[in-house]
Amino acid sequence: MKKLYNYLDNADFAYFLEKGKILFTFDNKKFLEISDPNIVFGTVEFFVQKAQNVPPFRLFDLFVDDNSIFKKISPVNLFNLMAEYNIGFNTNIFLAKLLDITNTLYTEGYNKLDDQKKLFYDA
Repeated sequence: MKKLYNYLDNADFAYFLEKGKILFTFDNKKFLEISDPNIVFGTVEFFVQKAQNVPPFRLFDLFVDDNSIFKKISPVNLFNLMAEYNIGFNTNIFLAKLLDITNTLYTEGYNKLDDQKKLFYDA
């Protein structure tokens, strides 16, 4: 497994995964996996930066499997490529899977809270 970036690293590239799998973690304990071919990943930070005008820092640690084949995409090329159907669609696959995994983690954490703490989150 090869680490591509760490949490809070400067986001300098997005990536195109031709084949293999990526693993990421928010807490260095539980590794989450996405293994679909032909996805564009490492994009979330660029979208946040563009929408909120903040520096593009990485939001989690990310690794690729040793057998993965991937290419770097510069931020300028990323936004140009987003206009193409296939790249935009493949980026959304990653974002949807990431959102689904994040929602699952949030729900698991919420379910572990006692009723008093849940009131705070429900407010």
